[in-house]
Amino acid sequence: MRSGSPPGSVPQWLASTIGLLSAPLLALLLARAIAVLHGRHAQSPEQAAALAAAHHLVARLDEWQAREHRLPTRAEGLATLAAENGRAAPTDPWGRPFVYELSPDRRWADVISFGADGKSGGLGDDADVSGRFGVLHDPPSPLVDGLANLFFLALLVLLWRQAARSAFARGLLAGIGALCAALLLLLLAPGLSLAGLAAAAVALLCLTGSFALLRGRPGARSLTLAAMLITYAVFAMLVSAE
Repeated sequence: MRSGSPPGSVPQWLASTIGLLSAPLLALLLARAIAVLHGRHAQSPEQAAALAAAHHLVARLDEWQAREHRLPTRAEGLATLAAENGRAAPTDPWGRPFVYELSPDRRWADVISFGADGKSGGLGDDADVSGRFGVLHDPPSPLVDGLANLFFLALLVLLWRQAARSAFARGLLAGIGALCAALLLLLLAPGLSLAGLAAAAVALLCLTGSFALLRGRPGARSLTLAAMLITYAVFAMLVSAE
């Protein structure tokens, strides 16, 4: 047993390794929580069918536009496509007619289903389905979003405090920092854009802090925490922009 570990306790290197390997599991749990918070979920058969049908109708509209050099008017709507095949206007899997949405400049059109509840907006199966933009989820309320942000930030601060005395917390914090670096490099760093270079710099900070944490270097906790807070702010902006 290494020195510094009381008799009967887990060696520090093992506790740190367990913490490091626990980081991906924590990340998956947090990703699942974010998905639920923003209405992302496994699609039901009805929603998947609505999405496929809306995509198909949009493709047919694009073909019609290329052939006729215009889009159907709002009055003509999707009945124009139905008339070509001698069929009734298409309905979504919940039995309601798809909604034809023409852009203000009349250059493109969309096909919308209002989901299981038949109303604009909603989460889960009630979310709107767009042939051009996919499933349109309502954002969470500001209160719920604020509480979720507060919880995650409090978790980071708690790990930062515990890392000074717990090898497990130190390993977990280092693992989260490494994951943040990997996500930044995957999402933003490719290319030589300003955003890519900034993401690469923050990723380097995360990796440096994580390595220094595992080595027990002074100031490593604060460096890792700062880098992860910047990373979290970037991810929060990306999610809110969807």
